[in-house]
Amino acid sequence: MHCDSHGWLTIVRQLSERSPGLPEPALERSSACVLSHPGHVDVKLVERLTSRTVAITWHEPGVCHYVEQTWIEGVSRVSGKCAMTGKVLRRGDPVYRPRPTNPPLHNAAAMIAAEQILGLPNTWSE
Repeated sequence: MHCDSHGWLTIVRQLSERSPGLPEPALERSSACVLSHPGHVDVKLVERLTSRTVAITWHEPGVCHYVEQTWIEGVSRVSGKCAMTGKVLRRGDPVYRPRPTNPPLHNAAAMIAAEQILGLPNTWSE
């Protein structure tokens, strides 16, 4: 997955030029359930929403940050890697993917192996 950070870096540079002397912004991070893979993405399982959906917090430093993004259970349409573990995923493997949006978000092509979600407790009312 490729994310263009040029726009974000331009905004940050312009803000810091207009506000000299302000401290650098700090990102608040929770250490619970956060995993990083070689692409420098932090993925946090927030909660199970339904039997087939979960809320994920996705953070790519300097690129994008999605809080409580809804991911849906499905089957991998292409080979790729699990965003949480880096494990190779093959076409047909059970996965979770971000709910589609228009326009697509930066992590629209990302996948998490369904086995990483199985242990997450149910928090919804049936």
